[in-house]
Amino acid sequence: MTNNFDEIFRFIKIIFVVLVLFVTIHLSLNYSQPKNSEVLLKMLQYVYMSVLVFLIVSEILRVQIVRAKLLNEEWWPIVSDQGKIIGSIQHLTSLSDKNKYIHPVVRVMIIDKGMILLQKRTVNNIVDSGMWDTSISNHVKTGENIEQCVDRTSKEHYSLEGFKYMHLSNYTLEVSNEFQYVFLFVSCQLIDLTPNLKFIDQAKWWTQQQIEENLQSGIFPENFKIEYDLLKRSGLLETGKCECSCRLKETIYNQARNN
Repeated sequence: MTNNFDEIFRFIKIIFVVLVLFVTIHLSLNYSQPKNSEVLLKMLQYVYMSVLVFLIVSEILRVQIVRAKLLNEEWWPIVSDQGKIIGSIQHLTSLSDKNKYIHPVVRVMIIDKGMILLQKRTVNNIVDSGMWDTSISNHVKTGENIEQCVDRTSKEHYSLEGFKYMHLSNYTLEVSNEFQYVFLFVSCQLIDLTPNLKFIDQAKWWTQQQIEENLQSGIFPENFKIEYDLLKRSGLLETGKCECSCRLKETIYNQARNN
């Protein structure tokens, strides 16, 4: 909103300056050349109207170009400590700002027979590049809800459509450039995955023993350590299935009742 007011004020100042110049020249001509002032004033009016039209057209074109550029940029919602949206910001601006904002993030842990599917992040990734992390992870974009973000990310990263997942927990974590308000989900479907190498360097199934042996080696981000602990305490890794008898569903049911 502030940027909109700044743009309007800037345009008004330009028009005001042009108007002041027109009035000044108009008075000068009347004073210095009263005999020829009528012809000169008509010429001045044509020039003034031409300049005014040019300014209006150029401003409209400039605004359209800026809007088109903004539409191509990725914006992230800013949320409160409780996860309520209170604003939005261009994502590169947020990551370079000295103030750390809280952004909503979705993460989905995919498990099968006691194993967890992990992705190795590409070296070009903004966050935790080159590390082994939860298989589906992404920032929510401005204008989309949590489910849409999960569906978009699963399709982009693994060509998955319509796969099922359940809510496990929410938590907030401070990372290098931001605070993340994480919506954590889990999926335990048997599915064929095709990693998109544009977003993921590789995907690999890890056993609990392999994870435990490397948990303090520095190859996992802090997010995954938190989520691995939550997953172990849920009991889902023990059962290896998403059924009503699973302790995970009991946990989710109890959370819903308490909320």
